[in-house]
Amino acid sequence: MNTEELERFGELIQKAHTLGDANPEHYRQRVVALALLGPALFISAAILFLGLTIGAVVSLVGGHLLIGTLLILLAGLLLRMFWVRLPPPTGHRLNAQKYPRLFGEIDEICGKLIIKRVDDVRLGNGFGIEVVETPLFGALPLHRISVVIGLPLLTAFASTEAGALLARELAHVSSHCGPIHRMVMASRSIAMRLMETLEGEEGLFSTPLRRFFEWYAPRLYAYSLALVHRYELEADAAAAEASSVDAVALALVTRAVKQSAAAELFWQPLWARANDEPEPVTDAWSQLAQFHRDFNATREQILALIAQTSSGEEGNPEPPLGERLERLRAKLRLPREFRHSAAEKFLGERYRPWLAKLDEEWAEDNLTEWQERYIDTQNAQARMLDLGLTGADELSNDELWELATLTERLKSAEDALGHYWAWHKRNPSSPQGELALGRSLLARGDARGLQFLEHAAEVPSLLLEASQLAVAYLEQTGKEVQVRVWRGRAQAQAEQAQAAERERASVRTTDTFEPPQLSNEQVRELKLALSSVPGLEEAHIARKRLNHFPEQPLYVLACKIAGSHNERMRHQILERTRSLNGETRVLFTRGAESGAAEKTRRVGEKVLSL
Repeated sequence: MNTEELERFGELIQKAHTLGDANPEHYRQRVVALALLGPALFISAAILFLGLTIGAVVSLVGGHLLIGTLLILLAGLLLRMFWVRLPPPTGHRLNAQKYPRLFGEIDEICGKLIIKRVDDVRLGNGFGIEVVETPLFGALPLHRISVVIGLPLLTAFASTEAGALLARELAHVSSHCGPIHRMVMASRSIAMRLMETLEGEEGLFSTPLRRFFEWYAPRLYAYSLALVHRYELEADAAAAEASSVDAVALALVTRAVKQSAAAELFWQPLWARANDEPEPVTDAWSQLAQFHRDFNATREQILALIAQTSSGEEGNPEPPLGERLERLRAKLRLPREFRHSAAEKFLGERYRPWLAKLDEEWAEDNLTEWQERYIDTQNAQARMLDLGLTGADELSNDELWELATLTERLKSAEDALGHYWAWHKRNPSSPQGELALGRSLLARGDARGLQFLEHAAEVPSLLLEASQLAVAYLEQTGKEVQVRVWRGRAQAQAEQAQAAERERASVRTTDTFEPPQLSNEQVRELKLALSSVPGLEEAHIARKRLNHFPEQPLYVLACKIAGSHNERMRHQILERTRSLNGETRVLFTRGAESGAAEKTRRVGEKVLSL
């Protein structure tokens, strides 16, 4: 994938939102035109292939063997370049005979939403329902429609709410949402899947297509987000017509609150067991099903979740929960208890065997990560014990900090408090130390921690974490005025962080570059590392001048290479720059980046010349 295009992702989103606010109709036309580009490419290729084939046949029949042979070769080359098929979605395929209730639910929804067909129904292990359109060839508008239903999701809902979620996902391919809606949603999904399928492909025929989708897919995805936001609200409305407003609203609330609760209250404790148990649990999904059945959300939890997501997340097409409920004109209702889950109703007697099968797959898929975490924790415990046997006065600064952080990780922030105090006495002006000390003090309910967080928050990169710690403590003590002050600071910091991210997202000819300010040792290390990159002939390094957080440098490396460059080479070069204390962008002296690369060469320091 083209790195420069990915780095501009946030910028494209902002541009799309700005255009959408200023001229909604013009924005919609731009998105539709972009969405049509991918299918148009494959349709043009198919027409050209057909024309070449007919021409070859006519030429051969007419006795023009040379022309006919040439046309056959061209048709073959074209077919080879564009012959790409997407794999089917993951999940276990189900059939209607064994699961009549599930297929009956799908058929009923399809009838209400005027959906002609669903070709494939699969059972997955995610917490969601996904309707996947897979083109028969490339990005041509001839799709196979698959529905992938996550078994963990079905265990969290009664059948009514699960049916409402199924209806809102199927609404994207229904007549209720209109042809433009369906086309944009299908095009953006297929473009991203094609980009992933072609990733890493190299060759005379596959490279041009891969590069096109590395350029096209991120643009379409980012640029269409504002429109897709509206389409998601349309799907909510269509699902409400097919089921009811209350069912859709309750389903959205239940999904949000249970997903959030499971992440914090189920998955974190489950993975914490890897610290002490060498083998993964063998019934993860069964335990999660029981967690969903037992969990009861309060009204305050739901309101907090709505407030937390009120502004949405950049890059997330899902509208905030509060906006969705407001558009549906739905009353806020608590997730209800159920006797039988949607999984039990839709899968019948086969529910338990499926759950056992997914349990087995989870243990197998996570075996390596679980064992690595166990080994890492055992090594950390041994190291903590070793450091703890040495007197604090005999430990170096680094060793004392290591002991404190290991104690906090393996025991608690309260247990680490004494070590953080000792480190703070040695390093009273360290912002990181004050942050850790403030965190440990608040963990034991000591309000003095706020003073240390205040000092740490003066460092922009620490403000957000300090604010989160302070707000969590102050909310418990009921000090709303101070909560608002800290939240205001955090919001200002978040806005500055977004601006800094946009500033760092790309390197252009219009940017200002400065010398890299590297030590002789750093230059020698970098030169040694870069000399091992095959084909790299010359490299210059500079820094981009930044308005936000300039203390965190952004290095720019202009590289001259033998032959043509590709993303694999870019990644190889980036791997060699890890010793630098900051981010690095790699530019090549040929191609679209040549202008910025030339400015870097003029200002920067030469670190390689073969």
